[in-house]
Amino acid sequence: MKRNKLTIFLLVAVSVTVNLCSKSSTINLVSNSTPPTFEIAGGGELDWIWFQGPYQNRREPGPEIKTGSDPRQIILWKISPQGHRFIPLNEVPKIKYGLLPEGWKQEIPRDGSPPALLDGYVYYVGVVAVRGGSAEMCVFLKDGQVQPFQEDKEDVVCGRKK
Repeated sequence: MKRNKLTIFLLVAVSVTVNLCSKSSTINLVSNSTPPTFEIAGGGELDWIWFQGPYQNRREPGPEIKTGSDPRQIILWKISPQGHRFIPLNEVPKIKYGLLPEGWKQEIPRDGSPPALLDGYVYYVGVVAVRGGSAEMCVFLKDGQVQPFQEDKEDVVCGRKK
């Protein structure tokens, strides 16, 4: 009897773990004009969204921009639902850079709008989710158009080393 209970417990635990881990999150670029618009999807719950940059595009280098080694120093915009609550990813509205959705709060910058995205540079968009996987996307701004960006090297994300 004890062995059957243990077997059932282990099967339930593995099933729950697989279920939680399979709820991946995605970010999709839905408008490539500036400011860009993103759609978030997945089975988890959102904690916050942030934008970092600018980073150098090694394939089409522009003027070098000095950035700190701490990624938190180059967060351009960080937003989250008001009330420190998590919301299902499938309920996240489309996010247009710099435009705060209704019912959301802006944490960075404290006041005013985030800086405009600079042409010729790469930016990181991150979704931090709970009870589901987080997601990240890199975008490159060229001639006023935003496009998904993929690095050539595995140890580099959005123009910066992992």
